[in-house]
Amino acid sequence: MSKTIGRFSYDVQQMGKNHQIPFDPVIQLILKHWGRVQNDGAPCISPDLATEEEISRYIEDLKDDLDAVGKKAKSALREARARTKAIVTTRRSAKDQPLPDGE
Repeated sequence: MSKTIGRFSYDVQQMGKNHQIPFDPVIQLILKHWGRVQNDGAPCISPDLATEEEISRYIEDLKDDLDAVGKKAKSALREARARTKAIVTTRRSAKDQPLPDGE
């Protein structure tokens, strides 16, 4: 896989063992790096682009970056779902165990 420009990333929000109520994991795509901020507060995600070729190349770089982050995020989501399923399965199994004598 080719090196990307690293503008984007992702974050996984998932259930942990200490969460009382189970929930499905979710992914948030994140703008990881940007340059200056425009007057309206919008982040500038490119350097100065002076030609049509520079614009086209940078847009391709952004697309490649998003595609790479998408693949990693999908994999992370699958792994988080598996961890959540394991936690829920363990809890259900524990509930199905008979209580020790005297309880």
